Amino acid sequence: MGYAERSHEQMTINDLKELGSIEKQAKSYYGTRVPMFQSGKKTNEMVFHNKPKRYYSANKQVEDLQSYNKNRSDKRQVYIATAQKKEKPVEILLHDFIYEIMLNSKDEKEFQEKMKNEGFLDFPEFIENLREKDAKKVWTGYLMFNFDEIDNKEHLQYITERLNKSALGILPELAYEDFIINGTSKDKKMALRYGIVKEFQHYKVLTTKASMPHWFQTYNTAIRETSSRYGGEYDCYLSAATFVQFKRQIDFVAELSQLYCDIDYYTIPEYENMSQTKVIDLCLKALDERGIPRPTNTEVSRGFTFKWKISPIGYHRRGQWLELQEEIFKVLKPFGADYKVTKDIVRLSRQVGSYHSGTNKMVYGIRYSDDRYNFENLFETMLPERWKQILQTREIAKELAKKKYELIKGGKAKDTKKTEKVVLDDGLTPKHVAQNYKHIHYIRALEELIAHREGSMTGYREFSVFLYRYWWLCLTGSKLKALNKAKNLFFAMNIEGAYTWSEVEQLTISAERAWEKWTKDAYKGYNYKPETLIKELGITKEEQYHVHYLRSEEVQKERKKVMDREKKKENYQKELEKTGKLSREEQKALRIEQIKSFLNDNPNATQREIAKGTGISQSAIQRLLVEIKG
Repeated sequence: MGYAERSHEQMTINDLKELGSIEKQAKSYYGTRVPMFQSGKKTNEMVFHNKPKRYYSANKQVEDLQSYNKNRSDKRQVYIATAQKKEKPVEILLHDFIYEIMLNSKDEKEFQEKMKNEGFLDFPEFIENLREKDAKKVWTGYLMFNFDEIDNKEHLQYITERLNKSALGILPELAYEDFIINGTSKDKKMALRYGIVKEFQHYKVLTTKASMPHWFQTYNTAIRETSSRYGGEYDCYLSAATFVQFKRQIDFVAELSQLYCDIDYYTIPEYENMSQTKVIDLCLKALDERGIPRPTNTEVSRGFTFKWKISPIGYHRRGQWLELQEEIFKVLKPFGADYKVTKDIVRLSRQVGSYHSGTNKMVYGIRYSDDRYNFENLFETMLPERWKQILQTREIAKELAKKKYELIKGGKAKDTKKTEKVVLDDGLTPKHVAQNYKHIHYIRALEELIAHREGSMTGYREFSVFLYRYWWLCLTGSKLKALNKAKNLFFAMNIEGAYTWSEVEQLTISAERAWEKWTKDAYKGYNYKPETLIKELGITKEEQYHVHYLRSEEVQKERKKVMDREKKKENYQKELEKTGKLSREEQKALRIEQIKSFLNDNPNATQREIAKGTGISQSAIQRLLVEIKG
């Protein structure tokens, strides 16, 4: 379970003392979100309309539910996700036997039971309202040639060339189609004479496949264009959360500003024939009896969704958000509350003004209040005992924050006897400190390696995140800070859909256990040598020239030679400047000018004569003439 999904009961003090560290990282660039987080009213200050207001516009829905975005206290760009379920036509092939069973089944449940009774473990999706006129009878099959029986060389050559030309021999189904269905009369004769042909009767059925394309909008765009884009359309949806990227995934949630609960009352026999208004009243009464403040909005379609507008909270407080969701679900469960929706942080709800394809009725909204609950006050009202625990934990975290880890400074050693182990003020021994100096170098090297590889760390992602998380744990002693650092590193890599952050977070959780062992005994940690990391991370010789610290002995010697040579040149140049002497390049240029001047006066002079006339050695004359003549 990741930090985002953990409740406060499951968090460690180290987690809590760094709560909100994500805000600190972004604050210097985007500005603070604290005014937004502290907005909203106390439960006893909320004002509710005497007569609830109805609305039929998605623009109004966005403006009401996401109103805190109107005057954001920071500069970050966040997006609201909208989507529409669409059906696109597709053609599928059904075996005649399966087609007959599907045609004679009333619903998906009956179809699945019949298929299982016939011994099928895997079968296609059920197509509702399948009609005979929608299906077209076709023949399919496969063709395999028996080359041992081909006694005619010309025929053998013809068949072989045909198969090799389009790789039909690899796929018997394509060979059947090419020789039997689309082939010439000669192809068919060859296939029937030398091949093994199996044919099957199938039905080609035209059906539809559901897709849900998303569109991400800023708040200002959403309140202007959502209705015009989706108004009057079927099955349109809107996200409750906002996102920092064009991805409706938990890792990219910016803020949560609503609590919600879907009520599918029509699935409960006691309420299925009751009017919607009556069921809503019963649900509101049940909430009142349990002391849960009333929702601020209801969205009505086939069932209905209660929503509580709250002051926005950052993703790091999802644990508390889920606790309130659970509390609401417990009360409304008898009325058909959907538990999956309760746990779904990136849930989409139906857009007001769109139509429900199941009922052909328009979705509309009911607004009970224009106000927004303050999240912390609402939490205290619904779960007072839990809130006391949270406040106590915060106080402990504040006390511990006064004794923060410093990276590896350690401080002064306590007075100890000569026979005792030297222990520093922060609990680290000199051995820990020595290893942490290495950890700093390793962190820099890993960052440089990822940058040099342009994020391409295929085969090394999980190990890299594990190491990075472990090293930061050793340096800071904070699980949350190390986790945030590891997350930043993960998204600096070219992910390519191999893992989600949640998966990698779980795969590298062992870094925390390793760190705990290391704090007790520095020799029991992951104390890798540079050559081991070079091997484990697949760092090539060429890459070692671009990476700090992680270099083989051979590369170190080569770099030392280059550096020594450059240093020698630098010192030589400084000495020349100090003494006023000419450098070798300057001396060479001067000699070339002397030779050119002598040749201008004596164009036919020999090398010996030039040497005698200029005072330059004949061997030097020979070398310089090559350069002059070019």
